[in-house]
Amino acid sequence: MKIRGCLLHVVLRPYLRELLHELAQHFELVMFSLGTDYYVEEILKIIDPEHKLFRFVLSREHNSKYVDRRVLKDLSQLYSRRAPEDVIMIDNKEHGIIQIKNVVPITDFEGDHNDRALKLLLPYLMSFKEETNVSEKII
Repeated sequence: MKIRGCLLHVVLRPYLRELLHELAQHFELVMFSLGTDYYVEEILKIIDPEHKLFRFVLSREHNSKYVDRRVLKDLSQLYSRRAPEDVIMIDNKEHGIIQIKNVVPITDFEGDHNDRALKLLLPYLMSFKEETNVSEKII
């Protein structure tokens, strides 16, 4: 992947594709990143080249607020079409999100090909299928 003339090597976390394909069958998926529009588009070419997994894509330009000189993710833009209690965000940076009660934390990915975090996360996420208030179930 090339950004601003620099070639970047992207390593996908193990089980990412399996997780996304399974979740997309049961939930509405939204890509939500503090990356720029261009960066997010380039990542999506790799993880969702057929544009079948994510219903919406929100990047830094669309979803962030500045609080005390920090850029924070703001889920409220999703709430115009969804109730807050129906939104889950999986993120490795809990401190960078305004609506913390909606976050399922995940560890940072350090490039380990033996990483099993997404494989272990899938059954937990699938348990939300029948919930009416997912934010109350988040551990």
